[in-house]
Amino acid sequence: MNDRALIKFAAEVVAQPRVSDALFAEVRGFLSDREVVRRFRFAAVTGLSAALPPCSTCP
Repeated sequence: MNDRALIKFAAEVVAQPRVSDALFAEVRGFLSDREVVRRFRFAAVTGLSAALPPCSTCP
């Protein structure tokens, strides 16, 4: 159950800037504040970098 909630949390973070209150409460039920922030940052950065086009001038 926790894995599904985390996957849904990550998908919502990437799709929109705010997750639903119900999902946040579910994730908050098994993660600390620090862990929620870490998961949020990881999902946001990963989603952002996946959405960017490849850099043609990067080494």
